[in-house]
Formats: sequence, C-alpha cells, structure tokens
Amino acid sequence: MTSLGTFDVVSFKKSMESLRTIEDIDNVLHFYDEKCCFKDPFHDIQSKSVIKRLFTTMFKNLNNPRFINLKIVSDGAIINVQWTFVFKRKGKKSQNFIYGSSWLQVNERGLIAHHRDYWDSVELLQAFKILDMPLQFIKRVFSKAQIDN
Repeated sequence: MTSLGTFDVVSFKKSMESLRTIEDIDNVLHFYDEKCCFKDPFHDIQSKSVIKRLFTTMFKNLNNPRFINLKIVSDGAIINVQWTFVFKRKGKKSQNFIYGSSWLQVNERGLIAHHRDYWDSVELLQAFKILDMPLQFIKRVFSKAQIDN
C-alpha cells in the first residue's frame, strides 16, 4: 500500500482547482499512471492519453468548465474527492452544475491507477432543455412511488 506521503494530495487538489484551459491538463495528468483506468457514467477509459483526450474534448465543447468546492479524504492509497463541476454549454447563458465524487486508488509508485467518478447523469441531461420535461416526469413518478410504498 502507498502511504499518504508519496501522493501529494494538496498539490493534486490545487491542480484540479486550477484546471481552466487545455494547457492546464498536463498539470492534472502528472498525478496519473500511464495505464490509469478511468470510469464515469459515460466513459470507460484505459490509459492516460485517452483521459487527456477526454479533458481536451471537454474544453473544446464547453465554455468555462471547472471543478470547484473540492473536498478530499484520504488514507494514502485511497482518495475520495467530492467536487462540483461547473460549465456553460456553447451558445447558452446559463451555468450548469454537476455534483459528484471521485474514488481514486494510488499505486505503489504514488500515481493514480484507478479513477472512478460517481455523479447523477440526469443532472447533465437536464442541461438539454428538450430532455428536461421527460426527465422531470420520470423523477416525479419514481419519487411518488417511493412515498406511496
């Protein structure tokens, strides 16, 4: 197991909070192993180079994407990061917020080997107004079903 001293949690947090442009991506990826596995509700990625393409695409497709309100808990080998992802869709004025957390596993070299994001994909889909009404309907149906039981 890796000790907390081999992974600089404070620097990692600062690099995530400073991720504002494509040029900042390498500052974050510095903490990742070349063969890092990344998974979220839409992706299952098996290398640092593909993670870089994901971040690059994020900056190309969104206005002002950033991670804020980072809170980190770590035992050294396992790191949990709570975050808020803020962005604007191209051509839109309203900001969107996605609340989530990342479960990170650090390898013996002190690099992130596994990164798993947990967030509600409905929050992202609601940014697309055409999907908002059907999603609100589904949420109402399920919340009513839970109350009625």
